[in-house]
Amino acid sequence: MVTIIIPLRLGGRFIVGNAVFIINDVAYQKMFTDEISQERNMYIFSGKTVISAKRAINIPDEVILKEISETEDSIIRDIVLQDGSKYILFAQRGKLLNLCYVSVIPHETVQMQTARSRLAFSLFLLMLSVPCGLLTVYFANRHVKPIREIQKSIGGDITAEDGFSAIKKGIETLKGENKALHTRLDESMGVCRADFVKRFVKCRFPARRQAVDTASALGMDIDMAFYCISITSALPPEKRALEHLNSTLNYKSGVTGYGTEIFDHEQYLFILFANERNKLESWLDNAKAFLSSLDNEAVMAVSNIHVDFSEATNAYLEASTAYDNRFVMGDENILRFSDVSSAAKDIEPFTENYLEGFRRALYAGDAKALHDRINELFRILKTKKFSLFAFRIIYNEIVSMLLNKYLSYGDVSENSIRYYDIFELSRCRKVSDLTEILQQLCNDILRREEQNMPNENPVIGRITDYIRENYTDPGLSIGTIAEIYGMSAAALSQKYKEQTGMYPSEYLMLLRMEKAKELLSKTDMSIQEIGTSVGYYDASSFIRRFKQHMGMTPAKYRMLVKNASTK
Repeated sequence: MVTIIIPLRLGGRFIVGNAVFIINDVAYQKMFTDEISQERNMYIFSGKTVISAKRAINIPDEVILKEISETEDSIIRDIVLQDGSKYILFAQRGKLLNLCYVSVIPHETVQMQTARSRLAFSLFLLMLSVPCGLLTVYFANRHVKPIREIQKSIGGDITAEDGFSAIKKGIETLKGENKALHTRLDESMGVCRADFVKRFVKCRFPARRQAVDTASALGMDIDMAFYCISITSALPPEKRALEHLNSTLNYKSGVTGYGTEIFDHEQYLFILFANERNKLESWLDNAKAFLSSLDNEAVMAVSNIHVDFSEATNAYLEASTAYDNRFVMGDENILRFSDVSSAAKDIEPFTENYLEGFRRALYAGDAKALHDRINELFRILKTKKFSLFAFRIIYNEIVSMLLNKYLSYGDVSENSIRYYDIFELSRCRKVSDLTEILQQLCNDILRREEQNMPNENPVIGRITDYIRENYTDPGLSIGTIAEIYGMSAAALSQKYKEQTGMYPSEYLMLLRMEKAKELLSKTDMSIQEIGTSVGYYDASSFIRRFKQHMGMTPAKYRMLVKNASTK
């Protein structure tokens, strides 16, 4: 029997009893049994006393006791007996009862076991290498072939000596192509965003979520509460205005926006989004200040602020309308659609009278009168603040009148026909630009007039010269002129109308009114003095005729011109 006594301590300090274990010696010896038990000795020492031992090798206990007495630690060491035999000693110190567990194994046994393990492991590797090799070849061939096919499809030549090199080369080629593709996609992102802006303005997205998702796929954040549309005059590329404006559209400003350049109209179109109205207003003010610093004639027009994406087309039309009103609103500040007057009441009575006077000057072939009428139009536009509707009516009527006259000559150049394209108006950035267009067309018409002079009745030409020389004579009348040239007043009027497009009485009044306007704007003469100077016996007749021709009294016209000059 083997008896093991273990003292029991309280708190690790006070012995309060002992635990006794009694184990049958046969059962205890079985605890030392393993696959090589017959080739090693097993001992349990307590101090220098052998408590239990299993001896399969003839080694004196004193040798073992001497080896383990030299140190109190666990050891592994070689021992050599006098007969030259070598052993490996393992000693493990226990924590209870000063026990030491010892095992002694011959060198040959360890080497034999090691050799057996190596052999078994080698056999295992050999058995494993055959299927692994086959699988490696199979998968390599399976993957190299499609990669070589991909390599061929992208234009690469297979010059590698082995399949793995071909795989590497194919992958590198694919990486290069993929990088180039990403580069091209990044470059085209701006085009895709510009296309989205155009589709958004045209309301091509039936639902808000569809627009938001489409924009998100392009890296655009438009899921915000408010938006508006801005149209800005394009500046020269070297000023990089579009680049600078885009850089201010970010989360820091609270405004995101996306735009494109409308090359045909020389404009920038922006759609601006924000969660707060005041953020939009603040950004627009800053943007206008920036544009003005680059070009003091820069124009920025803005629609009303909207919420519903389905109103995008309306917003664009609002911004476009405000932009077109720059002639009558000025470009010092942001042109807002809410500031545009849509009433047509301001075109009466000016429009009808003005156009009639313009027509008379045109058909009379009086270049000075035509240019004076054009300049007069824009002086009044700057002063009266016409609505876009009124301005369009006047502009269309003038251009139609000019082209009707021009077309009557035949062989019309496309360069002149283009003036009737209303989008030409959008290219003008200031009033002087539009003045230049109309004056150029007038000059073209007058040159045509001179080229067609040989076919005219020379008598009518002499009558026109006579009227120009004597229009200030109060006694001048059509009857007097007809008598001088030996024809009746009716015949004179009819022939004059056929050749010039107006009656001689109309031309006479045109000359008197043009001279009166010149005196009203350039002199301090009284109304009565001016009336007498241009061929009227009394002031009342002059005032009545002037109001009939201009739609306003001479005094009001003088005040209008004076105010325009002051501004």
